[in-house]
Amino acid sequence: VLDHETSRAHYGGLADRAKTAFIKEYITPAGRLMSDSETAYALAIVFDLFESEEQRRRGGNRLAELVRESGYQIRTGFVGTPLICDALALTGHHSSAYRLLTQQNCPSWLYPVTMGATTIWERWDSMLPDGSINPGEMTSFNHYALGAVVDWMHRTIGGISPAEPGYSKLNIKPRPGGGLAHCLTKLQTGYGLAACSWRISADQIT
Repeated sequence: VLDHETSRAHYGGLADRAKTAFIKEYITPAGRLMSDSETAYALAIVFDLFESEEQRRRGGNRLAELVRESGYQIRTGFVGTPLICDALALTGHHSSAYRLLTQQNCPSWLYPVTMGATTIWERWDSMLPDGSINPGEMTSFNHYALGAVVDWMHRTIGGISPAEPGYSKLNIKPRPGGGLAHCLTKLQTGYGLAACSWRISADQIT
């Protein structure tokens, strides 16, 4: 964009070498990662680190298996949590992403809601089921990192994403699911209000 061709070539080459090194060190020819965890697969999928589409498909399938094995409870931290729903959706596992989003048992995004939360907590169990405060050192009740899933919600459930930087052009592409019956999403952009709404009634989507 800035016409800095020397820098573009330098950093483009650096990115290519880093991806090649990652593939060589951590991804098997079958698409399995040396770190067989949700975060590892989410990172590799979202940052396009697989060498082939077949490897990516297998990596997505393995991620969905791990999420299912967890009982759709979150096992990612600050790095993987913002990416996991995107990674599932990008590899065709939309239903798994919705089940992860709507889980209510701890650890989950909705567990704090069942405990009366109106903000995002620093840890999934900042308040314990008996109503007492977690005695650990990290117990903030307003700590947004784990709430980054809302970005995925805006783009996937709400259906609003930028087609060009700054929302000068929009992609409107909601993906209903997870048993949700309706959604209304609004975003005040530099170009005005962007909004998308949908409702499911009698098997019809409006």
